[in-house]
Amino acid sequence: MSELRFIHSADTHLVSPDKPEGEHRLRVLRELCHLARGTDALVLAGDLFDSAQEAASLEKPLREIFAEMRPARVLIIPGNHDTLRGPDPFDGRFDFGQGGNVHIFNKKPFDVLDVRGTAFYGFPFSRSQTSFEMTRDMQPRRSETRVAIMHGLAADRPQLASFALESGNREEGGESVLRDADLRNAGFSYAALGHIHRQEVWEHGEGCVLAYAGSPDPVRITETGPRRALAVKLDRRSGLAKAHPVELKSAGRAFSRDFFLFPGDEDELAAALETFIESCGPATKAAARVSGLGDTEKTARLRARLLEKWRPKLPLGLEIALSIEAAPSETAGDMALYGFLRAMKERGADGETRNPELERRVLAAGWRALLGQRLDPEDLLENK
Repeated sequence: MSELRFIHSADTHLVSPDKPEGEHRLRVLRELCHLARGTDALVLAGDLFDSAQEAASLEKPLREIFAEMRPARVLIIPGNHDTLRGPDPFDGRFDFGQGGNVHIFNKKPFDVLDVRGTAFYGFPFSRSQTSFEMTRDMQPRRSETRVAIMHGLAADRPQLASFALESGNREEGGESVLRDADLRNAGFSYAALGHIHRQEVWEHGEGCVLAYAGSPDPVRITETGPRRALAVKLDRRSGLAKAHPVELKSAGRAFSRDFFLFPGDEDELAAALETFIESCGPATKAAARVSGLGDTEKTARLRARLLEKWRPKLPLGLEIALSIEAAPSETAGDMALYGFLRAMKERGADGETRNPELERRVLAAGWRALLGQRLDPEDLLENK
């Protein structure tokens, strides 16, 4: 057969089975392996682990899971998370099935493995390196079909940049920068990419398909929507590749909602939060963001009570973020202020607004102005 088939995934961020989300993410990996049975390979483009510290507890489960895929191969490159907070888990200390059907590309700048006449080039994550630097030592392509496995930021896709970094997390710094033209010039028919947790497939000219598989399970609350892998078909004669999304049935979902608190509505807020959290199933990563004016001590107690009650029932995670300012005591007797607050409440009555952060700032600035307090323009401009 001239057709090569494989499943492309990345960013599994596995953690110890003892952790709340650990066993769930292993179930998602098992589904990926099930999809790859009968194909030529499962390609995992970096961040198999959430950190190096997780590898020891996952050695045996991974070896058993990957062995069940034989004769299909498992092709793995290290990502930036795989070597965080500990020694490299792919340095040979652990047996994940290497020497069997598992191949780990840990030679820099790249290593090459032939799979049924197709050359897979695996590039371990190289902090602050560019795709030009990583591919410049490659020999010109003759007749073989080439597939790249890389972990980094596609610089020619600026709309994806916001998905690359966790704000304020220094561990995410030092990008490996990938350029479309470099990968096409290196002769790759398909570039299996990891690092961006959103699925995206595009072409750079004829005959060069680049793709992020996206995270197969939500790692962050911003990773909403169904989680998918990519089923790739590669015609070895023409060198043309096609990637099709495959929805993962075992994956969790991420949901978030914004809530506004108005003076005196603490009990109403409690009921709304309870209803939202109760609607989230056990395979849900949930987040509630509460902002506004009210009793700060009462809302803090409410948050603690809800987390204590619901976190055990939502093992994938529950976050309740508060950005509450103490309500001015003059509210009840000030009709202008009361009218302003009522109008803002009606605007956000459904709990979902067009720009919650901006409306929070408008709310805070508005009541300060109506009470004659000093208003700093930065209250509307800076992030809080």
